[in-house]
Order: sequence, then C-alpha cells, then structure tokens
Amino acid sequence: PTTLNANTGTGLTYQWKRGGTVVQMGGSYYVPTVTGNHRVIVTNALGCSQASEWVSVTINALPVANAGTDKLVCLGASVQIGSANNTANTYTWWPITGLSNPYISNPIAAATPMTYTVTVTNATTGCSKTDAVIVSTIGAPPTPSITSAPSGSMVNLTVNSPSATSVNWYKNGVLLYSNKAPNSSILVAPSSPTQAYTAKSKGTNGCLSSFSNVINTRIGDDKGGDEVIEAEDEIMQAYPNPTNGLLNITISVNDINTGKLAIYNAL
Repeated sequence: PTTLNANTGTGLTYQWKRGGTVVQMGGSYYVPTVTGNHRVIVTNALGCSQASEWVSVTINALPVANAGTDKLVCLGASVQIGSANNTANTYTWWPITGLSNPYISNPIAAATPMTYTVTVTNATTGCSKTDAVIVSTIGAPPTPSITSAPSGSMVNLTVNSPSATSVNWYKNGVLLYSNKAPNSSILVAPSSPTQAYTAKSKGTNGCLSSFSNVINTRIGDDKGGDEVIEAEDEIMQAYPNPTNGLLNITISVNDINTGKLAIYNAL
C-alpha cells in the first residue's frame, strides 16, 4: 500500500483530506484506500495551519488469489490444485516440492502432506495477493494376490483381497473390470501373444492398492503339436507403483528362461 507522510514536530496536529472530505484526524501519516486527490493540513500549537499540495493517489485492485479447496488424496496418486489461469497475472507456488510446475495457476501436486501457498501478481500494477491450500493423504489398502487354474479351454483367475471393498481387474495394464467382489474370479481365454492379468484392491476410502502379482496366460503348442493352454503364475513385484520414472522389479520363477517384460501405463 501507498503511505502519505507529513512533517513531524512538537505540538503539531494533522487533518487528512481526500477532495473536500476529511478522511483522518490526527497522525503524521495516512494510508489511502480510495483513489483520489489527497492532502494534509498541519496545525501548530499557536493555531497556525498550512495545507500541503494535492497528491493524486490511484488505488489498484488486488488480483484474485485462489489456491483451491483443501485436498485429500490417496497415497501414490496426484491432485490438481489452484484455479483457472488469468493471463493478466503471474503465479508463484511455494514450496515447489511435488509440483508439476510452480509457475502456473493450477499445477498437479503429488500425494505428499503439504501446505502450498500461491502468490498471484498482476503483471501491470505489481499488486500481489496470496492464498494457501492443504494437501493431505490417506493410505491405500493392502496389495492383493492372484492365483490361476485351468478350466476347460479357459483359465480361471481368482483374486485374494480380504480387506478390500472391491477389486479392479486389468489386462495388459488396461482396466478390464471395475468394482468386482473382493475375492472374485474371472474366466479368461488364452491367446497369442501372452496376456498379462493383474488386480488392484479398492479400500473403503476409495483408494486403490498397488498392482498384484502378474498372471500371464498364453496358448502353447509345445506338447506333441496339440494346442495346450498354459497359465504362468510368476511372482513379480514392481515398486514403487505409481512411479516417477524409476521402477524396481523382482521376479521369482522355478526355471531360468529367456522372456519379455512389458510395462504398461494404466492412465
């Protein structure tokens, strides 16, 4: 804000005016809140007064700062904060930890407990205003496990997720079924090339777990030329999931073979 200051001295009194209206009695300084012409009349102990020159003051409106409503987000997920962009303003977020871009109006924030503050500055007037948003996290349910068994020409996949409210099934990393029963089974038809099936548990808070172990199904022709259905139950763990680019993978198998590992983006 702009502050108007008058000379100080012993026995002086002050009268501040905006136009013909008295806006403040007393005080050697005044902070205008309304655009207009201002001046001060100073009176000494003898009753002699002197008025200053008129000073034109323009009060610019503050920009709107909106960091958004407080967010509750599942661990491993992300959430958008802030509000719509105004091209007349610039934006600076602090801290920058976990943000996709700290210099836009509505960045994506990682699921980390944090209070983010945005400073919005009007590029023309230089006026600025701040606002804050709190990002809190909630835990995910335990990771489920899948088992497989032949069922005629099909393969029966069963998920074990006792603490979940429902289960999502995925084929090659793409959602296949949503909100299935916690210990549900599905029948899948093997095909070539190999298909990878996984599952995620959903908790009472709506959060999803990490991916389960992977069940690979395929059609084989390695037994006397007859078409054989095979289900490969390989215990594989990939972590962290979701990942920021660095993924650790462990696989436990009985035999050492050459194969391929496919990683899919489920988003």
